[in-house]
Amino acid sequence: MAKECQEMGWGQFKPLLTDTAIAALEPIQHRYYELMDNRDYLDEVLRSGSSKASAVANQTLKRVKDALGFLPPL
Repeated sequence: MAKECQEMGWGQFKPLLTDTAIAALEPIQHRYYELMDNRDYLDEVLRSGSSKASAVANQTLKRVKDALGFLPPL
């Protein structure tokens, strides 16, 4: 690509760069719209992620409290 573009001026290079960037981002944009159209799936991913994050956070908090010598709640 560098060889192909080395003789180009900015006026020629800019549209080529723009077209390449758009083509590279198109599949990502397509997937984004697919996901945004499926709210039930997104809600499930959020619920699942929240549950996993909470479990990890609770384990970490317990280790910190144990390390600091906190007594368990009565």
